[in-house]
Amino acid sequence: MAFPLVSQVSSSNPVKDTAMANPADPNKIELSTRATELRQGNVLFLSFHMTATTLAELAHPNRFSLDHDRGVQRDLDEAQVQDFMDAMEAGQPIPANLTLNLTGEWVRSGEDLYGEKGQSTIEALDGQHRGEAARRWVEAGRSDITDRYTFVVMATENALDDLRRELFLAQVKALRVSREHESAVRRRAGKFNTKGEEEASVIAAALNERLDSPFSGRIHEGDVHRVGRNRKRVLPADAWATFAGVSRALVESVTGRSSIVAHLDTTGKTQFAIDLLSAAKESFRTQFEEGGTLRTAFGIKALFLLAARKQGTFRALLQANGASKAEMMRLFALVPRFQWAPRAGVNCGAVVGRFNDRLSEAIGTPPTGS
Repeated sequence: MAFPLVSQVSSSNPVKDTAMANPADPNKIELSTRATELRQGNVLFLSFHMTATTLAELAHPNRFSLDHDRGVQRDLDEAQVQDFMDAMEAGQPIPANLTLNLTGEWVRSGEDLYGEKGQSTIEALDGQHRGEAARRWVEAGRSDITDRYTFVVMATENALDDLRRELFLAQVKALRVSREHESAVRRRAGKFNTKGEEEASVIAAALNERLDSPFSGRIHEGDVHRVGRNRKRVLPADAWATFAGVSRALVESVTGRSSIVAHLDTTGKTQFAIDLLSAAKESFRTQFEEGGTLRTAFGIKALFLLAARKQGTFRALLQANGASKAEMMRLFALVPRFQWAPRAGVNCGAVVGRFNDRLSEAIGTPPTGS
Protein backbone atom coordinates (compact mmCIF):
# COMPACT_ATOMS: atom_id res chain seq x y z
CA MET A 1 0.00 0.00 0.00
CA ALA A 2 1.44 3.37 -1.00
CA PHE A 3 0.94 6.38 1.23
CA PRO A 4 1.11 9.93 -0.18
CA LEU A 5 3.25 12.24 1.88
CA VAL A 6 0.48 14.67 2.73
CA SER A 7 -2.76 12.70 2.86
CA GLN A 8 -1.73 10.55 5.81
CA VAL A 9 -1.87 13.59 8.11
CA SER A 10 -5.35 14.34 9.39
CA SER A 11 -6.46 17.69 8.05
CA SER A 12 -8.25 18.44 11.33
CA ASN A 13 -5.14 18.46 13.52
CA PRO A 14 -1.91 18.83 11.54
CA VAL A 15 1.34 19.73 13.25
CA LYS A 16 1.52 23.48 12.80
CA ASP A 17 4.48 25.61 11.77
CA THR A 18 4.39 28.83 13.72
CA ALA A 19 6.43 31.27 15.75
CA MET A 20 7.85 29.88 19.00
CA ALA A 21 5.60 30.20 22.04
CA ASN A 22 6.65 31.96 25.19
CA PRO A 23 9.28 29.65 26.81
CA ALA A 24 7.91 30.56 30.24
CA ASP A 25 4.39 29.34 29.41
CA PRO A 26 3.54 26.78 32.17
CA ASN A 27 1.21 24.90 29.80
CA LYS A 28 3.91 24.39 27.21
CA ILE A 29 5.25 20.90 26.52
CA GLU A 30 8.68 21.07 24.93
CA LEU A 31 9.14 17.77 23.10
CA SER A 32 12.26 18.52 21.07
CA THR A 33 14.53 21.33 19.95
CA ARG A 34 15.98 19.24 17.13
CA ALA A 35 13.03 17.74 15.27
CA THR A 36 13.78 17.14 11.60
CA GLU A 37 11.81 15.63 8.76
CA LEU A 38 12.71 12.11 7.70
CA ARG A 39 11.26 10.33 4.69
CA GLN A 40 10.68 6.56 4.50
CA GLY A 41 9.36 5.73 1.03
CA ASN A 42 6.06 7.57 0.73
CA VAL A 43 5.72 8.37 4.42
CA LEU A 44 7.04 11.55 6.05
CA PHE A 45 8.14 11.35 9.70
CA LEU A 46 9.51 13.73 12.28
CA SER A 47 12.75 12.44 13.79
CA PHE A 48 13.96 13.54 17.23
CA HIS A 49 15.25 12.30 20.59
CA MET A 50 13.09 11.67 23.65
CA THR A 51 14.04 10.68 27.19
CA ALA A 52 12.39 7.71 28.86
CA THR A 53 10.99 10.15 31.43
CA THR A 54 9.17 12.13 28.75
CA LEU A 55 8.00 8.89 27.12
CA ALA A 56 6.54 7.77 30.46
CA GLU A 57 4.67 11.04 30.91
CA LEU A 58 3.23 11.51 27.41
CA ALA A 59 3.10 8.31 25.34
CA HIS A 60 0.27 5.80 25.63
CA PRO A 61 -0.74 2.81 23.47
CA ASN A 62 -4.13 2.29 21.86
CA ARG A 63 -4.88 -1.37 22.59
CA PHE A 64 -6.84 -3.64 20.29
CA SER A 65 -8.50 -5.38 23.26
CA LEU A 66 -10.07 -2.05 24.31
CA ASP A 67 -10.83 -0.62 20.86
CA HIS A 68 -11.35 -3.13 18.05
CA ASP A 69 -11.87 -0.36 15.50
CA ARG A 70 -8.75 1.75 16.04
CA GLY A 71 -6.56 -0.17 18.48
CA VAL A 72 -3.36 -1.75 17.18
CA GLN A 73 -1.27 -2.56 20.24
CA ARG A 74 -1.43 -5.93 22.00
CA ASP A 75 -2.00 -6.30 25.73
CA LEU A 76 1.01 -5.85 27.99
CA ASP A 77 3.40 -8.73 28.47
CA GLU A 78 4.25 -8.31 32.15
CA ALA A 79 7.41 -10.39 31.85
CA GLN A 80 8.69 -8.11 29.09
CA VAL A 81 7.93 -5.00 31.14
CA GLN A 82 9.82 -6.45 34.10
CA ASP A 83 12.79 -7.34 31.90
CA PHE A 84 13.01 -3.72 30.74
CA MET A 85 12.69 -2.42 34.30
CA ASP A 86 15.48 -4.73 35.47
CA ALA A 87 17.73 -3.70 32.58
CA MET A 88 17.12 0.01 33.23
CA GLU A 89 17.82 -0.32 36.94
CA ALA A 90 21.10 -2.09 36.13
CA GLY A 91 22.02 0.56 33.55
CA GLN A 92 22.01 -1.94 30.68
CA PRO A 93 21.21 -0.83 27.12
CA ILE A 94 17.71 -1.45 25.73
CA PRO A 95 16.33 -1.01 22.18
CA ALA A 96 16.56 2.69 21.40
CA ASN A 97 14.20 3.17 18.42
CA LEU A 98 10.54 4.11 18.84
CA THR A 99 7.64 4.67 16.45
CA LEU A 100 5.08 7.18 17.74
CA ASN A 101 2.03 9.01 16.45
CA LEU A 102 1.66 12.64 17.56
CA THR A 103 -2.02 13.26 18.23
CA GLY A 104 -3.95 16.40 19.03
CA GLU A 105 -2.29 19.81 18.73
CA TRP A 106 1.48 20.00 18.19
CA VAL A 107 3.40 23.02 16.95
CA ARG A 108 6.66 23.11 15.02
CA SER A 109 8.88 26.16 14.60
CA GLY A 110 12.00 25.27 12.68
CA GLU A 111 13.44 22.35 14.65
CA ASP A 112 11.48 23.16 17.80
CA LEU A 113 8.52 20.89 18.53
CA TYR A 114 6.15 21.60 21.38
CA GLY A 115 2.59 21.10 22.51
CA GLU A 116 0.13 22.20 25.15
CA LYS A 117 -0.94 20.33 28.26
CA GLY A 118 -4.39 18.82 27.82
CA GLN A 119 -4.28 19.29 24.04
CA SER A 120 -1.21 17.35 22.92
CA THR A 121 -0.92 13.58 23.24
CA ILE A 122 1.26 10.78 21.88
CA GLU A 123 0.27 7.28 20.77
CA ALA A 124 2.91 4.56 21.14
CA LEU A 125 2.79 2.48 17.95
CA ASP A 126 6.02 0.73 18.94
CA GLY A 127 7.63 0.87 22.37
CA GLN A 128 4.72 0.38 24.75
CA HIS A 129 6.65 -2.04 26.98
CA ARG A 130 9.60 0.33 27.30
CA GLY A 131 7.12 3.14 27.97
CA GLU A 132 5.36 1.11 30.67
CA ALA A 133 8.66 0.19 32.30
CA ALA A 134 9.64 3.85 32.37
CA ARG A 135 6.20 4.85 33.67
CA ARG A 136 6.49 2.47 36.61
CA TRP A 137 9.92 3.79 37.52
CA VAL A 138 8.64 7.39 37.38
CA GLU A 139 5.63 6.49 39.52
CA ALA A 140 8.05 4.91 42.01
CA GLY A 141 9.90 8.23 42.23
CA ARG A 142 12.90 6.94 40.27
CA SER A 143 13.13 9.40 37.42
CA ASP A 144 16.87 9.27 38.04
CA ILE A 145 16.72 5.90 36.26
CA THR A 146 14.55 7.03 33.35
CA ASP A 147 16.57 10.22 32.83
CA ARG A 148 19.53 8.02 31.84
CA TYR A 149 17.69 6.63 28.79
CA THR A 150 17.13 8.43 25.50
CA PHE A 151 15.27 7.07 22.48
CA VAL A 152 15.50 7.86 18.78
CA VAL A 153 11.95 8.63 17.70
CA MET A 154 10.26 8.43 14.32
CA ALA A 155 6.86 10.08 14.66
CA THR A 156 3.92 10.45 12.34
CA GLU A 157 1.55 13.37 12.74
CA ASN A 158 -2.12 12.52 13.40
CA ALA A 159 -1.79 9.50 11.14
CA LEU A 160 -4.92 7.97 9.65
CA ASP A 161 -5.88 4.43 10.65
CA ASP A 162 -4.50 2.70 7.54
CA LEU A 163 -1.03 4.11 8.15
CA ARG A 164 -1.15 3.35 11.89
CA ARG A 165 -1.92 -0.30 11.13
CA GLU A 166 0.70 -0.43 8.40
CA LEU A 167 3.36 0.87 10.79
CA PHE A 168 2.39 -1.74 13.38
CA LEU A 169 2.45 -4.59 10.84
CA ALA A 170 5.91 -3.47 9.74
CA GLN A 171 7.09 -4.43 13.23
CA VAL A 172 5.73 -7.96 12.83
CA LYS A 173 8.42 -8.64 10.26
CA ALA A 174 11.14 -7.77 12.75
CA LEU A 175 9.61 -8.56 16.15
CA ARG A 176 7.97 -11.57 17.76
CA VAL A 177 4.32 -10.61 17.69
CA SER A 178 1.84 -13.40 18.36
CA ARG A 179 -0.02 -14.90 15.41
CA GLU A 180 -3.29 -14.16 17.23
CA HIS A 181 -2.59 -10.46 17.57
CA GLU A 182 -1.19 -10.19 14.05
CA SER A 183 -4.34 -11.75 12.57
CA ALA A 184 -6.56 -9.27 14.41
CA VAL A 185 -4.69 -6.25 13.04
CA ARG A 186 -4.44 -7.80 9.56
CA ARG A 187 -8.23 -8.13 9.44
CA ARG A 188 -8.72 -4.47 10.35
CA ALA A 189 -6.02 -3.43 7.86
CA GLY A 190 -7.42 -5.66 5.10
CA LYS A 191 -3.96 -7.11 4.43
CA PHE A 192 -3.76 -10.85 3.71
CA ASN A 193 -1.23 -13.10 2.00
CA THR A 194 -3.85 -14.94 -0.08
CA LYS A 195 -7.48 -14.60 -1.10
CA GLY A 196 -8.19 -17.77 0.86
CA GLU A 197 -6.85 -16.18 4.06
CA GLU A 198 -9.01 -13.12 3.51
CA GLU A 199 -12.13 -15.24 2.96
CA ALA A 200 -11.30 -17.42 5.97
CA SER A 201 -11.10 -14.27 8.11
CA VAL A 202 -14.59 -13.22 6.97
CA ILE A 203 -15.99 -16.68 7.73
CA ALA A 204 -14.31 -16.86 11.15
CA ALA A 205 -15.84 -13.48 12.02
CA ALA A 206 -19.29 -14.78 10.99
CA LEU A 207 -18.82 -17.90 13.13
CA ASN A 208 -18.22 -15.64 16.10
CA GLU A 209 -20.97 -13.12 15.35
CA ARG A 210 -23.91 -15.07 13.93
CA LEU A 211 -26.40 -16.28 16.53
CA ASP A 212 -26.99 -19.56 14.68
CA SER A 213 -23.32 -20.48 15.01
CA PRO A 214 -22.33 -22.91 17.80
CA PHE A 215 -19.27 -20.70 18.29
CA SER A 216 -21.20 -17.45 18.62
CA GLY A 217 -19.25 -15.26 21.04
CA ARG A 218 -16.78 -18.08 21.71
CA ILE A 219 -13.93 -17.09 19.39
CA HIS A 220 -11.36 -14.78 20.97
CA GLU A 221 -9.82 -12.21 18.64
CA GLY A 222 -6.61 -10.51 19.65
CA ASP A 223 -3.68 -11.51 21.83
CA VAL A 224 -3.93 -14.20 24.49
CA HIS A 225 -2.50 -13.99 27.98
CA ARG A 226 0.57 -15.99 28.92
CA VAL A 227 1.00 -17.18 32.48
CA GLY A 228 3.52 -19.06 34.53
CA ARG A 229 7.18 -19.69 33.93
CA ASN A 230 6.46 -21.66 30.76
CA ARG A 231 4.28 -18.78 29.48
CA LYS A 232 1.32 -21.05 28.81
CA ARG A 233 -1.34 -19.41 26.65
CA VAL A 234 -4.67 -18.91 28.44
CA LEU A 235 -7.92 -17.95 26.70
CA PRO A 236 -10.60 -15.83 28.41
CA ALA A 237 -13.08 -17.92 30.40
CA ASP A 238 -15.89 -17.65 27.82
CA ALA A 239 -13.70 -18.39 24.77
CA TRP A 240 -13.23 -21.78 23.13
CA ALA A 241 -10.75 -20.96 20.39
CA THR A 242 -8.70 -18.13 18.91
CA PHE A 243 -9.66 -16.24 15.79
CA ALA A 244 -6.28 -17.03 14.24
CA GLY A 245 -6.67 -20.76 14.94
CA VAL A 246 -10.16 -20.93 13.43
CA SER A 247 -9.03 -18.97 10.38
CA ARG A 248 -6.15 -21.38 9.76
CA ALA A 249 -8.50 -24.37 10.04
CA LEU A 250 -10.80 -22.80 7.44
CA VAL A 251 -8.13 -22.11 4.82
CA GLU A 252 -7.66 -25.69 3.62
CA SER A 253 -11.08 -27.13 4.30
CA VAL A 254 -13.42 -24.32 3.28
CA THR A 255 -11.62 -21.57 1.36
CA GLY A 256 -8.88 -23.57 -0.37
CA ARG A 257 -9.00 -24.60 -4.02
CA SER A 258 -9.45 -28.28 -3.09
CA SER A 259 -12.45 -27.59 -0.85
CA ILE A 260 -15.70 -29.37 -1.73
CA VAL A 261 -17.41 -25.96 -1.52
CA ALA A 262 -14.82 -24.14 -3.60
CA HIS A 263 -17.55 -23.34 -6.14
CA LEU A 264 -19.63 -21.43 -3.58
CA ASP A 265 -19.36 -17.73 -2.75
CA THR A 266 -18.33 -16.56 0.70
CA THR A 267 -21.91 -16.63 1.97
CA GLY A 268 -22.30 -20.24 0.88
CA LYS A 269 -18.98 -21.26 2.43
CA THR A 270 -19.95 -19.55 5.68
CA GLN A 271 -23.21 -21.50 5.80
CA PHE A 272 -21.32 -24.74 5.13
CA ALA A 273 -18.98 -24.05 8.07
CA ILE A 274 -21.90 -23.24 10.39
CA ASP A 275 -23.79 -26.35 9.23
CA LEU A 276 -20.76 -28.58 9.89
CA LEU A 277 -20.21 -27.22 13.38
CA SER A 278 -23.94 -27.29 14.17
CA ALA A 279 -24.32 -30.88 12.96
CA ALA A 280 -21.37 -31.94 15.12
CA LYS A 281 -22.76 -30.18 18.18
CA GLU A 282 -26.21 -31.73 17.79
CA SER A 283 -24.67 -35.16 17.18
CA PHE A 284 -21.99 -35.09 19.90
CA ARG A 285 -23.41 -32.74 22.52
CA THR A 286 -21.05 -33.70 25.34
CA GLN A 287 -18.10 -32.86 23.12
CA PHE A 288 -19.16 -29.20 23.25
CA GLU A 289 -19.56 -29.09 27.01
CA GLU A 290 -16.74 -28.06 29.36
CA GLY A 291 -13.79 -30.33 28.72
CA GLY A 292 -15.16 -31.49 25.37
CA THR A 293 -12.69 -32.02 22.54
CA LEU A 294 -14.73 -30.60 19.64
CA ARG A 295 -14.84 -27.12 21.15
CA THR A 296 -11.04 -26.94 21.33
CA ALA A 297 -8.62 -25.83 18.64
CA PHE A 298 -7.75 -29.50 18.09
CA GLY A 299 -11.42 -30.45 17.67
CA ILE A 300 -12.20 -27.59 15.29
CA LYS A 301 -9.27 -28.55 13.07
CA ALA A 302 -10.40 -32.18 13.10
CA LEU A 303 -13.96 -31.29 12.10
CA PHE A 304 -12.88 -29.11 9.20
CA LEU A 305 -10.26 -31.65 8.19
CA LEU A 306 -13.06 -34.20 7.73
CA ALA A 307 -14.40 -32.15 4.85
CA ALA A 308 -10.95 -31.45 3.44
CA ARG A 309 -9.40 -34.92 3.18
CA LYS A 310 -9.31 -35.79 -0.51
CA GLN A 311 -9.81 -39.53 0.06
CA GLY A 312 -11.91 -39.41 3.21
CA THR A 313 -15.19 -41.32 3.39
CA PHE A 314 -16.96 -38.39 5.05
CA ARG A 315 -15.92 -36.01 2.29
CA ALA A 316 -16.72 -38.51 -0.48
CA LEU A 317 -20.26 -39.07 0.81
CA LEU A 318 -20.86 -35.33 1.19
CA GLN A 319 -19.79 -34.84 -2.41
CA ALA A 320 -22.02 -37.67 -3.58
CA ASN A 321 -25.14 -36.82 -1.55
CA GLY A 322 -24.87 -33.06 -1.13
CA ALA A 323 -23.04 -31.12 1.60
CA SER A 324 -26.17 -30.34 3.61
CA LYS A 325 -26.51 -30.25 7.38
CA ALA A 326 -28.98 -33.15 7.19
CA GLU A 327 -26.41 -35.31 5.37
CA MET A 328 -23.71 -34.35 7.86
CA MET A 329 -25.93 -35.41 10.77
CA ARG A 330 -26.77 -38.68 9.02
CA LEU A 331 -23.08 -39.50 8.67
CA PHE A 332 -22.28 -38.48 12.23
CA ALA A 333 -25.12 -40.72 13.49
CA LEU A 334 -23.46 -43.77 11.92
CA VAL A 335 -20.57 -43.56 14.39
CA PRO A 336 -22.19 -42.26 17.59
CA ARG A 337 -19.57 -43.84 19.87
CA PHE A 338 -16.56 -42.44 18.09
CA GLN A 339 -14.02 -40.97 20.51
CA TRP A 340 -12.76 -37.60 19.35
CA ALA A 341 -10.32 -37.20 22.23
CA PRO A 342 -6.74 -37.36 20.91
CA ARG A 343 -4.22 -39.76 22.35
CA ALA A 344 -0.73 -38.56 23.23
CA GLY A 345 1.21 -37.85 20.07
CA VAL A 346 -1.86 -38.22 17.81
CA ASN A 347 -2.51 -35.41 15.35
CA CYS A 348 -5.82 -34.28 13.84
CA GLY A 349 -5.21 -36.31 10.69
CA ALA A 350 -5.00 -39.56 12.65
CA VAL A 351 -8.21 -38.76 14.54
CA VAL A 352 -10.02 -38.01 11.30
CA GLY A 353 -8.62 -41.18 9.78
CA ARG A 354 -10.10 -43.29 12.60
CA PHE A 355 -13.47 -41.63 12.12
CA ASN A 356 -13.40 -42.26 8.37
CA ASP A 357 -12.53 -45.92 8.92
CA ARG A 358 -15.44 -46.40 11.33
CA LEU A 359 -17.76 -44.59 8.94
CA SER A 360 -16.65 -46.93 6.14
CA GLU A 361 -17.39 -49.93 8.35
CA ALA A 362 -20.83 -48.57 9.30
CA ILE A 363 -21.92 -48.21 5.66
CA GLY A 364 -20.31 -51.47 4.55
CA THR A 365 -17.63 -50.04 2.30
CA PRO A 366 -13.89 -50.78 2.40
CA PRO A 367 -11.77 -48.26 4.30
CA THR A 368 -10.49 -45.49 2.05
CA GLY A 369 -6.97 -45.58 3.45
CA SER A 370 -7.49 -42.19 4.99
